[in-house]
Amino acid sequence: MHDQNGLRRSAMRFAAAAAQELSEMNWVAFDLNLLIVFDAVTQERSVTRAGGKVGLSQPAVSHALSRLRHMLKDELFIRTPDGMVPTPRSEQLAAPVRRAVSDMQIALEPETFVPRQAPGIRLDLRPTALRNMPALLDRGRQAVSETNR
Repeated sequence: MHDQNGLRRSAMRFAAAAAQELSEMNWVAFDLNLLIVFDAVTQERSVTRAGGKVGLSQPAVSHALSRLRHMLKDELFIRTPDGMVPTPRSEQLAAPVRRAVSDMQIALEPETFVPRQAPGIRLDLRPTALRNMPALLDRGRQAVSETNR
């Protein structure tokens, strides 16, 4: 009975310490690029291929993984002859991180320009090279000043 109480107290202290570490994580300084690297390694299972996918060198991806491992206090991926194998914590994070990265890409993607739906586009053309431009543009509806003559 005494050993069970000791184990229970140790487990409670561990859980409290883990919760405090998470609450102390500096979310303001968190580099979102680390999640993009994590997502790429998760999909590619290779640091080199993940780097190619996100436009980073292999050493840069390794450094990013090292930073993320330190922050999350987990190895995240184990190097094997068959590639990078995710740890249970990495597997737990994979789907939420994939959704978050996808949502960020969609949210930050520029809108598609559709000319017919664009409100109030007005062009102001001021020719400088052709002296007879007013005659070329005058179709009875446009008023063109002749300041270049």
